[in-house]
Amino acid sequence: ALEIAPNHLDGRELRVWTYRRELRFAEAAAELRSLLRRHPNRGRWVRNLFEVLLIEQQYDEAAESVGSFLERVRPAGGALHDFRLNLLQALQAAKRFDQQIATVQTWLAADETNRELRGWLVAALLAAHDDTAAQRVARQWYQADPADAPTAKVYREVLVETGRFAAAEQLVLEALENDPGNAGLQLALIGVLGKAGQSDAALELVESLSPGAAQPVAWLAAQLDLYQAAKRYDEAAGLAARMLQDDALLRGVGTWGETYLRERLTGVWIAALLSGGRYDEAQVKLTRWIEQAASPDDKFGYLRLLAGVYQERGQAAEALESLELAYSLDPTEAGINNDLGYTLAEKGERLDEAERMVRKAVAREPMNAAYLDSLGWVLYRRGRFEEAKTWLLKAARTPEMREDPVIYDHLGDACWRVGAADEAAAYWKKAVELAEARRQEREDASDRRVAESAAAKGEATESGRSPQVAPVVGEKREEGQGRPAADRE
Repeated sequence: ALEIAPNHLDGRELRVWTYRRELRFAEAAAELRSLLRRHPNRGRWVRNLFEVLLIEQQYDEAAESVGSFLERVRPAGGALHDFRLNLLQALQAAKRFDQQIATVQTWLAADETNRELRGWLVAALLAAHDDTAAQRVARQWYQADPADAPTAKVYREVLVETGRFAAAEQLVLEALENDPGNAGLQLALIGVLGKAGQSDAALELVESLSPGAAQPVAWLAAQLDLYQAAKRYDEAAGLAARMLQDDALLRGVGTWGETYLRERLTGVWIAALLSGGRYDEAQVKLTRWIEQAASPDDKFGYLRLLAGVYQERGQAAEALESLELAYSLDPTEAGINNDLGYTLAEKGERLDEAERMVRKAVAREPMNAAYLDSLGWVLYRRGRFEEAKTWLLKAARTPEMREDPVIYDHLGDACWRVGAADEAAAYWKKAVELAEARRQEREDASDRRVAESAAAKGEATESGRSPQVAPVVGEKREEGQGRPAADRE
């Protein structure tokens, strides 16, 4: 169609969509730049280019694109809010914190009492690690109107975020003196104590206040979170089970809320059983739930949880079977495409199919770091090391993966394969540091394996030996091509 009418705008926009689905983000960006040169004020195209540039991690251009658009156009209603958020997101990703702060201050000067803009300013200051300034502005707003609950909440959250737990606790206690029966303030106090590591005191408060509470779900959810934070897994599992069996409690949150709450409680219950080493019980319960599932959606969720149990137990064949069954129930869902594709790559089986699955997941959620890592790892296992490194670097640079040791272990292997030995050593060292830090919080077999594997590869490199990096499928296992990297959590 575009050969017939090369400048047909709808056709060109559809081509952008196609490029994105095929993960050809650079070509999508080029097409959008060309379109915007002709029509620079098309908000839909500006946002589309912003999204693509974020995926490509070209944060400076993303900020400039949205910023210049806002200088030319003042979008109506919610669009202004969304474009402003886009600009701040790009500036923060580019680490242009001073400009991010100055931008919010400019907006706030024209609308001084706007609570949302105040929240954005505090968030920008915290992102810039200027804790003193964040505390100062939040305190000034609070002192100007101490009776305003949202303003007090912002100040309290800043105090907690900056580690001033005693001051945050005192702030809530002072508010409770004026309104001792306020459930929101009581829950806030419990939250502050939990953040401060005072789980026992927080639990004691929950247990003393929750009986007869008007919103029992909120209290029980707070109690559940505290049990998990305190590593009291048996009690967490028991509470989640009792909540799941309380039909009146579940019905009280409405149809949509009940579905969400059941899913969350089921996940918490199984996670608590696994954390407590109760694998047999988790497996038996999930198997029974799968047999009794009332809907395909329920069965789908239980099968994915069961696959996780099998993976924890090292039963790879059973885990793969559960994932295959879940995939058969919903083959378009991004998460199952990622999980099954990654599992096949780890086993070195059906790699064409694995790559298609993971690409489908990335096309659905191109900013999902776990999916980016999976794509990089599938490509690595296929021997396409340069491509693998590109995608693994994208994953490592996303905020949620910066603390995940597995991605750095994968990235180290990819760098070694392309001859970047110094980079590989640095990434393996990072993997060890992150894995050991997580093990300080909770003992985990996956973190232990990553730490041991990455440390061994780093030591081999330092001593002039070839490290045992993960093998390519079909490759002869020789020195430098040895054991696979550890499984991800």
